[in-house]
Amino acid sequence: MTSINNINKFYPPLYFPIEEIQIEGKIVLIANVPECNQVCRHKGRIIDRNNDSDIDITDNFELVRQLYIRKGGSYFVNTVTDFTLDDLQPYLFERVRIMTRNRSLSHPWINMNDEEILRASGLIMKDSVKQKEGLTLAAILLFGKDTTIVSALPHHKTDAIVRIENTNRYDDRDVIITNLLESYDRMVAFCQKHLSNPFILEGAQSISARDKILREVCANSLVHRNYASGFVSQLVIEKECYLSIQVSLILVVN
Repeated sequence: MTSINNINKFYPPLYFPIEEIQIEGKIVLIANVPECNQVCRHKGRIIDRNNDSDIDITDNFELVRQLYIRKGGSYFVNTVTDFTLDDLQPYLFERVRIMTRNRSLSHPWINMNDEEILRASGLIMKDSVKQKEGLTLAAILLFGKDTTIVSALPHHKTDAIVRIENTNRYDDRDVIITNLLESYDRMVAFCQKHLSNPFILEGAQSISARDKILREVCANSLVHRNYASGFVSQLVIEKECYLSIQVSLILVVN
């Protein structure tokens, strides 16, 4: 117990009772160690459990940050910020109302004001530590002004690149640093600019298979992205390539 409570060995110190029982004449000590909601250090090092291995991640900034996020008990994008409604783009809320109206004329968002939409969608939350309400990072990503997004998440961007003729650099490029709604628009438009749209019939009706595929690809790229990561996401169009789903979205042109 002396070692466990020594901050030079364990930090933060661990406090738990030791139960002593006897089994077949032998003394057995039982220690019930609850899960800690903090990142603990042993002799100044941070150890993370990965399957059957204990890995020292102390000097790996990205892995340490991911551990703190996991210990926080909440999604990274639910982090409460100090930004206000003035840091958001009002026209994006009107766009959301129009999109909602097109899907359902009775949807409650149609008659809500901006703040009510944010509260209804869980984009205003209470910080359990500071005990105050605020806009989440998700709200900033969806509705924030470009300057607000750069301030809150400076690493958030999509680097859209075409490499067909100039394979050493690029033929065309769009560095997309904006809210998620307009990021989706620019990603789709970039791909439409550089990808052919072959004639396809669905029954007796001509459809755009390209646009249907792009809708799913671009939307899922934004929805399932790890916004806590400092890696820049890439959308790359090139003739021959391997697909990396961790950082990049790569479309192959045949």
